[in-house]
Amino acid sequence: MNKQKYTSSGSVGGRINGQKAFPVRESNIELLRILAMLLVVLFHIDLLGMSLDTASADRWQDVSLVGYAWLKSLSMPCVNLFVFISGWFGIQFDRRKFLSLCFTVAFFSVSIYFYYVLTASDVTFSLKKFLYTVFGLGYWFVPSYLLLYLFSPVLNRFADVSDRKTFGTTLVGLYLFMFVYGWLFDNHWFDKGCSPLFFFYLYLTARYFHRHPVPLTRLGWQVYAAVFVAVSVVVALLALLLFRSGADLWAWRLFHYNSPFNLLETLSLFFCFTRLHFSSRFINRLASVSFAIYLFHAHPLFFEKVFHPFFYGLFLRASGLPFAGYAVGFVGLMVVGSMAFHLCRVAVWKGWDGCCRFIRGKK
Repeated sequence: MNKQKYTSSGSVGGRINGQKAFPVRESNIELLRILAMLLVVLFHIDLLGMSLDTASADRWQDVSLVGYAWLKSLSMPCVNLFVFISGWFGIQFDRRKFLSLCFTVAFFSVSIYFYYVLTASDVTFSLKKFLYTVFGLGYWFVPSYLLLYLFSPVLNRFADVSDRKTFGTTLVGLYLFMFVYGWLFDNHWFDKGCSPLFFFYLYLTARYFHRHPVPLTRLGWQVYAAVFVAVSVVVALLALLLFRSGADLWAWRLFHYNSPFNLLETLSLFFCFTRLHFSSRFINRLASVSFAIYLFHAHPLFFEKVFHPFFYGLFLRASGLPFAGYAVGFVGLMVVGSMAFHLCRVAVWKGWDGCCRFIRGKK
């Protein structure tokens, strides 16, 4: 039997007659990756936050408030899905891939920073800010994921040597600890699910379900879709009740990345897509730009000067179909811009990598 190797990119490869096989990307998971990035954008638009920023909860009609809360609930598993996908296939640590990931972050971060240094009167160059952008510290996701990447060999080893009972018992204990300290009491260790510690939890959870399938992971996609929608509706209704009762902190806590409701949505949406089977080169290529879209729109300067002002102004001026039309158009332009940056990044990286290989070959 040919040995197969799963990678964090959502592809499966192996060896055929001793030769390395070209990795085949799983389009169902790549489609989920695209959806997750769109959910990130929707989560960052934050209609619920803008609505409560313009008026208190008691000034909004129930249908409006629950609608905004529902959109927030639908989009909240966005980040968890990216980490879960990495855990499902398993990150195979590779120094060159790690450097490529760091280069991608630095390329987007520094390029956008210098654009605003040259064009915005209120943005000036400083060595401290430059180094801040080089290391991608403007993105909270980046350092957490890089640390996960570095720790992946340790996590993989634990998943490989642990039997089903030990693995499962450990996960249950970890989640009980997190739900008490990290969610109920909102301890800073977990940082609302933004910390590397929670990423470790998600990664190990995905590894467990991949290595030890259970009957609940083999249901039809319709079941998972129904669970996802049901949980999102429950969260929206709970948020409405909490906002109306003045318990705003608890209402916002429903949408934390380490919320048990968020975890349920993450699992249901992920396993929904695992039940789909198709192949699409277009989907696979589009999914490769997902990270670029995140780095482009979530850059602190772009978010502060373009993304948030546009959607906040649009929220104040439009609603319904006009809002949706302008929003889709803006996101479409943003995706095109992200693709252009991505192609430039690929060209620069290939040139740099080619030069390094040439120099090593000369030696």
